[in-house]
Amino acid sequence: RRPILLLGLGTSVLVLVLVAAVIALALRMSRTVSGPIVRLAEAAETGLRAETADLYPRAPREVRKLVDRFNTFIDRIDQQQASLQRSVQEKTVLIRELHHRVKNNLQVIASLLNLQSADVADPRDSRLFDRSRDRVLSMALVHEQLYQTEDLSVIPFDLYLQDLVGHIRGSIRREDITLEVSGEPVLLNIDRAIPCGMIVNELVNNAYEHAFNANRSGTIRVSMTTDQNVHVLEVADSGSGISDNPRQSLGMTLVRMLVEQIGGTFDIVDGRGTTFRVEFPH
Repeated sequence: RRPILLLGLGTSVLVLVLVAAVIALALRMSRTVSGPIVRLAEAAETGLRAETADLYPRAPREVRKLVDRFNTFIDRIDQQQASLQRSVQEKTVLIRELHHRVKNNLQVIASLLNLQSADVADPRDSRLFDRSRDRVLSMALVHEQLYQTEDLSVIPFDLYLQDLVGHIRGSIRREDITLEVSGEPVLLNIDRAIPCGMIVNELVNNAYEHAFNANRSGTIRVSMTTDQNVHVLEVADSGSGISDNPRQSLGMTLVRMLVEQIGGTFDIVDGRGTTFRVEFPH
């Protein structure tokens, strides 16, 4: 009986040893396969190349081939991304140059109108040329802002208002009238910035010409605010109010056309002075 018992015990030990060896071998093979796979998954999450397959000499051939294919795929993506970046940079330079040339051409037109205005004897006719020149310059300033900004699709309209109002102040040259401007940081694309600039140009010039007589001083305020989902553009003066119907003038007709172009509404409040209020959606 003792030899049989010892034989049975030895067989059990041998089986346990074999099972332990199989488990150890399985764990080792698992690490050999799972190591590269785990690193490959980490590389896929970060979009970077995985460790080269040469670092896994004991990994199965299929796993090493998978790592090489993954790295080739990442290399192609990097090349395409670099090509796209070069293309974007080239187009950015071209768009900047386009805005710069448009601005220069508009300034040439404004200069021609200014020269023509100097040859006109009648002050009223000369002023018509000056108004046309200011309209052209209001458009030129938009392209100048776009040329200077990082994002070529929008301009900081508050900064544009400062430049535009400063230009109008210099062209009118009436020290008895204070021209104030304030605006929240608002970004507008070119399709809205140009109409809004022309609206401000018309309304401010209209206030200079009609709100104050030769002996009356006062203030013109230009503001741009945002109320919920609506931009609010206002030009208010402390002048004598509206003495006649402004709706029939060329300037007011142009303002209404521009307001309609940006999908907005236009109101005139006549009280202590006059307030022109334009509202348009974001």
